[in-house]
Amino acid sequence: MIYSKILFFLLFILFFVHHNAAFAENNAPNFVNYRPFDTDFCTFFVDGTWTNPNAFKPCCLVHDLEYWRGGTLAEQKTSDLKLRECIADLGYPLLSHIIYHAVKLGHHSPVKTRYKYGWGRKKLMNTNIDFLELSPEEEIEFKEAYNFYIQTIDTR
Repeated sequence: MIYSKILFFLLFILFFVHHNAAFAENNAPNFVNYRPFDTDFCTFFVDGTWTNPNAFKPCCLVHDLEYWRGGTLAEQKTSDLKLRECIADLGYPLLSHIIYHAVKLGHHSPVKTRYKYGWGRKKLMNTNIDFLELSPEEEIEFKEAYNFYIQTIDTR
């Protein structure tokens, strides 16, 4: 019974919640190894609660940046766990588990968004490769991009 309610809730969110992608400003650096970053924050989920509608945006932004970055399977799992911990640290432990399991379920979904793990890496474009360790150059560039986007994108 509880699973059917959770499933209904997730389906409701999937089909009726609309997101607008947030784009960094036009002065974004031109990255050699990465495509331009954008985010819809909490993909297929709400960005917060009734009382704080943007509460989860900072957590989802970091998660989206890490998915844009890509990397190994272990790094993807760590990113998903960090998202769960971030939401829980905001005071929503039950919701953090729902979001975490929804993200994990999404890994196996036949419906894919363009925000799959590693979507920002140019070297993975038009390939079936999902996981690949970053080169030292990619790692340095990602750190620069991460700092830029964290400071540029408004999560309020």
